[in-house]
Amino acid sequence: IEYDDEIGIEYDDEIDADAIKEFEQDFSSDDGDDDDDAKKKPSFGSDVVSIARAINYALGEEGEGSIGNNIAVHHEIEVTTPGASDELHGIMFESYKGFNVIVEAYDKKKDKVQQIEGKLVERNDEKTIVNVKGRMRKFKNDIVQCVRLPKAKREKGVK
Repeated sequence: IEYDDEIGIEYDDEIDADAIKEFEQDFSSDDGDDDDDAKKKPSFGSDVVSIARAINYALGEEGEGSIGNNIAVHHEIEVTTPGASDELHGIMFESYKGFNVIVEAYDKKKDKVQQIEGKLVERNDEKTIVNVKGRMRKFKNDIVQCVRLPKAKREKGVK
């Protein structure tokens, strides 16, 4: 193990040969042109895959022995999306019939937003119907602010 005191990064002397081959394959610019000064930077889109490729390209751009190259060889960079929303929209109401939901509806009498938890029965153009402890509660859609899934509960014995 080597230490670079200027930067404070710890390097392992042994570099995995497979990792170097994979890195070289990802960043080689073997397009048939032998113009050494005419290396073109690839164009990247705005989707998640393109962002990951752009990060990897930037790390390998300075060449072997650079900090970016060492990071790319020794570590894996993962770019992910935040995930799906818990709020139900459109056709999702059909899919989640019978599931527990939380309805946030504006109560005009109390002048505040109520949260009602129950099982989704139906949603149509006019009303959202939720089964709350065996009673059907009907909410006009104009007072419903959102319908969302509750937070996941943990099972007993699962860590």
